[in-house]
Amino acid sequence: MTAEDDYVMCYTESERYLKYTTMKYLEANLPSNFMRIHRASIINLYCITEVQTYKKDCLTVKMSNNEFVNASQSGTVKLRIFLR
Repeated sequence: MTAEDDYVMCYTESERYLKYTTMKYLEANLPSNFMRIHRASIINLYCITEVQTYKKDCLTVKMSNNEFVNASQSGTVKLRIFLR
């Protein structure tokens, strides 16, 4: 999921859906298998297929729909804890 002004773009394996809501609301109400890894990105942890370093202290995640999502420094810390 990515932030789009007052909307959130939700991605599935084959579709995209634009939803009128906030990232903050979704972060608070989604199940625990979703993680906010950037101020503009929430991912489903079950859909990670690959993790790569893209900056010195940051990771990028390849999702099952072949999209890449960059993590912030704080998101990278949360991802590394999850991946242990």
